[in-house]
Amino acid sequence: MKLEWSDDLSVGNARIDADHKDLILKTNNVVQAIDSRDISVLMHAFDLLEKSLSTHFANEEKIAHAIRFCFERNESDHKNILEILNRIKGAVADMGSSNGKMTADAVDHYSELLCDWLTNHVFNEDMLMKPALKAYPYDYIPG
Repeated sequence: MKLEWSDDLSVGNARIDADHKDLILKTNNVVQAIDSRDISVLMHAFDLLEKSLSTHFANEEKIAHAIRFCFERNESDHKNILEILNRIKGAVADMGSSNGKMTADAVDHYSELLCDWLTNHVFNEDMLMKPALKAYPYDYIPG
């Protein structure tokens, strides 16, 4: 499964949209690494995705607070995906340390989990900010 950016994913803020585009790229890189079943490449892709997620979450939280948007649901969802990502990384690291191979089911499960989370998060959580963001310029970044 490959994710692609579309204007339907825009929340109306350049920084958040750019972060989402980067997260799509990083998630696609993880999916590609999962498909290759190369555990060292996959662990590197996971690390890059985790770094991008952390940066995005900080950016999104800063903007949400600046526009006085209630951010509790998003924060909870952010913590949840980081925990899931760490569990997946742990499972993959265990496979690598025991010279195990990722099964086709594991490949499909992890790929779908990450793609579904990102899509659902943007559409069901981040889009809630869109009406509030309309009152600000597209390139708004709080000082």
